[in-house]
Amino acid sequence: SESGSGWLLSGFIVINAALGAGLLNFPQACHLAGGVGSTLTVQFVLLSFIVGSLVLLAFVSDRSHAATYQEAVASLLGRAGRLASAACIAVYCFGTCITFVIIIGDQWEQISSQFLSPTTRSQPYASKRLVMSVSSLVLILPLAAGVLGVLYMCVMVVVKYFIGGSSSTSVRTRSGKLKMQQIAGFGKLEMQQELKLSQHSKNLSPRPHSLVDVFNVVPTICFGYQCHVSVVPVYSCMRRRCLPQFARTVSFAMLICFLAYSATAVFGYWSFGAAVQSDILRNYDATPDVLIGMCLLAFKICTTYPILLFCG
Repeated sequence: SESGSGWLLSGFIVINAALGAGLLNFPQACHLAGGVGSTLTVQFVLLSFIVGSLVLLAFVSDRSHAATYQEAVASLLGRAGRLASAACIAVYCFGTCITFVIIIGDQWEQISSQFLSPTTRSQPYASKRLVMSVSSLVLILPLAAGVLGVLYMCVMVVVKYFIGGSSSTSVRTRSGKLKMQQIAGFGKLEMQQELKLSQHSKNLSPRPHSLVDVFNVVPTICFGYQCHVSVVPVYSCMRRRCLPQFARTVSFAMLICFLAYSATAVFGYWSFGAAVQSDILRNYDATPDVLIGMCLLAFKICTTYPILLFCG
């Protein structure tokens, strides 16, 4: 029997490499870019280039029989190109891994603030640095899977848009107050006036103020879809190593990423408007479902490391 992974399993490996911590920043990027329309448009345009570049990498790998990104570059640029690409990949993987460790520490800070007293949190055994170190040694090294954690967080953001998620900033909470006023008999006209004030307080951007605003979302999108270093090893391990199969894999993976990022960006931005933070989880009250999302995100980041460490 043929060894290797099928197109669907390969697709989930690509999703695991691409989908992750970038999800947290998409709602704020949506605000900075001037609204939902401009964000989705820029994301769709960039996504077409991303998919094309991934398939192109597979094409070069196929022609040169390369098993890694460096080998694919070496087939085009020679030994000097291979050394340069290897150095760049090492720096990229190191920087990405450091970023992920910091995000794990940030999630721990938010979780510990709900369960530990200020005195306990100031102790060395409850410090952010210790948690980051233990996570690196105990969790990051052994694990190798975990897309469901990020998908859970995406679903949570969408659901909380409809049921309300924060007593201070959630748009849905204010909508609930409007319903209470209507029941109390304040009248339809007053409710409509307050609804307009509520919509104004969200400060949703209907369109970008300038072309510069549109490009504010580009770094977030590029970070969210980074998986180019990983796709060549994924392609080399496929059972049927051919471009049509890999195009199928990439299309499936990018579709899942696009839906997850877009849903989180749109509903997270609609929930909090201009008050949305760079980490969308900070906008929500620390309810059990939010704490579960924080834990799953940290777990998901741990499972991304084996791919980056292998490529690095």
